[in-house]
Amino acid sequence: MPYLASAIWSMRLIPDERCPTMGVDTNWNCYYNSERVAGWSVEAIATVLVHEVWHLLREHHKRAAALGVTALNADAWNGAADAEINDGLMQADLPFPQDITPITPTGLGMPDDLLAEDYYARMPEQSIGGSSFGGSCADGIARPWESSGKESVGKDGTISNETRRAISTELLAKHVAEEISTYPGKVPGNWKRWAKAITTPRQIPWQTVFRAVFGRLVTAGRKDDWSYTRPSRRVFLDPSFVMPGMVGTLPDVVLIGDTSGSMGEDALGTAIQIMDSVMEWLGRVYPVTVVAGDTCVQAVSKVTSGKNVKLEGGGGTDMRELIAHVLTLRPKPQIIVVVTDGYTPWPDCAPAGVQTVVVLVAKGESPTWATTVRVKP
Repeated sequence: MPYLASAIWSMRLIPDERCPTMGVDTNWNCYYNSERVAGWSVEAIATVLVHEVWHLLREHHKRAAALGVTALNADAWNGAADAEINDGLMQADLPFPQDITPITPTGLGMPDDLLAEDYYARMPEQSIGGSSFGGSCADGIARPWESSGKESVGKDGTISNETRRAISTELLAKHVAEEISTYPGKVPGNWKRWAKAITTPRQIPWQTVFRAVFGRLVTAGRKDDWSYTRPSRRVFLDPSFVMPGMVGTLPDVVLIGDTSGSMGEDALGTAIQIMDSVMEWLGRVYPVTVVAGDTCVQAVSKVTSGKNVKLEGGGGTDMRELIAHVLTLRPKPQIIVVVTDGYTPWPDCAPAGVQTVVVLVAKGESPTWATTVRVKP
């Protein structure tokens, strides 16, 4: 298993007779009982090391904290975490020490390839059985012997062991996952799934992207007028005068909703969510114009909530007609937000003096001159 080498060699071995067998803390310090381990074969020691490193790579201590695991229920969580790891070790035919009975899904009467959270949820009704190795890497609860592995900052300003490990854990996990993904040999199935989850790029939710794009357009050049509702900070120069301060005005925004026949119920529901998001961003201080249509304008409404929007239509789609209509409105909008599936012709060039945001709720296309946010299914 060369893909685990970088992680296993990152563990710092510390003999401590207070440790019953072998255990790793959250800082990658591996404690072992010299007398107990001396009776194990080399292959069995390797199995236990692989077991411990998977506690770290799968961040069982962080997952335990998320579930609120304490000393009262740590044994059940430890058994669940061991079961999540040991089914893979069994598939790889790794031998455990003869004086230890490992906790496995089979021993718990449960199926293989579940997460520790799944085993833990069923644990109160089950007898754990078997032996669990001790270490805060599994549940986040420090053992008495783990204090011997802490390092203090040296006089030369070297970084502490705790900080170093906190920085390197994520990098090690990613490196191991990349090695597993390209390994030509046989790898247990749940290890492959873990590696795929780690190496798959995390996508930013489209809601976050849309809010960022829309917010940037709204706040650009906001302070453009004088108002006595916001006194100037320079009033102290001459207290006998009330001086106005600079304020920003909200831009005029118009929403276009595609109501063609290709827009299904899910797409229309997403459109309502986007419209609500725009109105919430603007503070719902005044009604926002919503133009709904397909090949022509079917309904125009001024609303402060998405639930009041009129979405009428059902034919083909021609965004050229809808955008042309919006440009005739007075006052002329500064921002146009178009929610569509993208199966439509577009104007050849961008509307003059208007920022356009196209939110695609399907696999259609948007014009190159618009800012595009694609909604992932």
